[in-house]
Amino acid sequence: MIDIQVKLHDRYSVECKVGYHVDRDTEENEFRMNTWFFVPHSLDINASTYLKEAFYRDVKSNVRLITPIYTLEEIASGEWTPFVFLEDAFLHLVADGTRDALASYEYQIKMFTSIFKSALRGMAGETIYHEVESGEREGMVNRYVEYVQLIVKRYRDLKSMY
Repeated sequence: MIDIQVKLHDRYSVECKVGYHVDRDTEENEFRMNTWFFVPHSLDINASTYLKEAFYRDVKSNVRLITPIYTLEEIASGEWTPFVFLEDAFLHLVADGTRDALASYEYQIKMFTSIFKSALRGMAGETIYHEVESGEREGMVNRYVEYVQLIVKRYRDLKSMY
């Protein structure tokens, strides 16, 4: 499913936010998008007044991927977590060392750190702002520290695979 939202970003920019929801039951998802902008003739913007090279120089495209949501507990103890993909990419990098393997490893590190950051923020917010019984917050803080220590250890253990 594709979700498109268009809004004025500021006086000089239009923001097109395109969301693409993947089908987890399909092994490979494909997405292609063509975009056309229609400019009124009265603005006198055409091939002779605004060269193609200038247009592409001026266009700014930002791609932001929505990271999957995991809790700190899932990352620390689960077997189907970002670590599985990171370990797999690391093993492929060690085995063949190609540019593709390096690119995959870099991608998995970036994905892992994005997911980890989101999980840290989520549990920290829950620990700080969630209404709890007296003494329960200390347990939440202790679990937070425990999960972070487990995740950091597991991440550093990747080095031993080399």
